[in-house]
Amino acid sequence: MIKNYEIWGKLIIKLLCVVVWLTRQPFTLSKPIHARGSLNRKSSVEGSMRLITLAATFLLTLFCFITPAQAANPDHVKQLLEQRSCIGCDLSTADLRHKDLRGVNLSNANLSHADLSKADLMAVNFKDANLSGADLSDANLLVVNLTGANLENATLKNVNLNSATICNTIGPDKTLSKRDCVS
Repeated sequence: MIKNYEIWGKLIIKLLCVVVWLTRQPFTLSKPIHARGSLNRKSSVEGSMRLITLAATFLLTLFCFITPAQAANPDHVKQLLEQRSCIGCDLSTADLRHKDLRGVNLSNANLSHADLSKADLMAVNFKDANLSGADLSDANLLVVNLTGANLENATLKNVNLNSATICNTIGPDKTLSKRDCVS
């Protein structure tokens, strides 16, 4: 996933400038000579068209791989790791693999598409947090609070949610669970 649009934007602009410059020049890999010694103008035009087609194909391919990405706020990641609390923080797409986050308060935080695989998340408060698309594979989720959390399309491979508090929680399969709700 491409996270820095500014760098890619500048690269694309430079590529477009090169394409424009090259298309203004006759382009051929070889310039066959007619019997009278004149240049073959048809092959020059065909070469330019091939270049335009090649450049357009490259740019379209590049755009297909650029997906909208929200990067985690670096200040929020720092706050999480130093202060061990990040209420309402934007940690979307954050790389938190193997981190010790025991007891952290992440209520109302945006952790969409964050990588929390193999993290120690024991007793973390995920109340009303957005964990959609997050990777929680092999994470320690003992006694976590998932009340009101959104786990839509999250990866929960090799996790144990038996001791988790689950109330009004949207699961990976988009179903609402009220397992631990008190009437």
